[in-house]
Amino acid sequence: MAPQEKIKLFTFYNSHFNILKDRFLSTLQDDYEVHCVLGDFEANHQPISHAVDMFIARSNMICDAIKNNMGKIIIVSDIDIQFFRKSESTVRESLKEYDMAFQKGDVHRPRNMGFIGINCSPQTLAFFEAVREEIRKTGRWEEIIINEFLDTNMAVTHTIFPETILTPVLSSRPSDIILHHAIAAGVSPKSKLKQMMQVERMLAAGTFSQFNSKKLGNSLLSQLHHVHKQRKEKGAYVA
Repeated sequence: MAPQEKIKLFTFYNSHFNILKDRFLSTLQDDYEVHCVLGDFEANHQPISHAVDMFIARSNMICDAIKNNMGKIIIVSDIDIQFFRKSESTVRESLKEYDMAFQKGDVHRPRNMGFIGINCSPQTLAFFEAVREEIRKTGRWEEIIINEFLDTNMAVTHTIFPETILTPVLSSRPSDIILHHAIAAGVSPKSKLKQMMQVERMLAAGTFSQFNSKKLGNSLLSQLHHVHKQRKEKGAYVA
């Protein structure tokens, strides 16, 4: 049997997040072909006002990655992730019968796009091109758009990774997690790194079941909606 082709992993970040990129790469357990795409957006002191530019740039990365890897599996990952075990077998198994696999989200957005497995095909390319176009028209967060589209789009199939591909908003706290996505920790690299180090310590001490992540509530979303309204009033979107 011929060896399986190496999976390409794409992650998107800017220079303010170098500290998270270093942790991402240093904890990676698998032999992926890693592509760290550096964006020129501002995401430190004014993370919300430049969010739409980031959403579009990240969507461009995803569309280009799919287009250039037809017939192959790719992974699209946020940079605020640390790894504790190998993930490749879980990714391949999850994509055996589906076009895409997402992290489990919350009740409002059941699919989290922090770690996505994608079977590259015309169908998945068309899906993410439609997501990109919706961002351009409305300026909305791509994770909201993806969840809405997947509720109605029958042209692509998807599944949810097991909860060992962890987001801290989940109620379960498996001790054998494959990776940890540092959400609900604020938007600064330092606050995310603090959560990462806390998770690492609690896993080592066997106390991870007691982990309680900081809640962001609706503050981030309300800021995004405010920026969307301002930009729309200024004619920043194409209808």
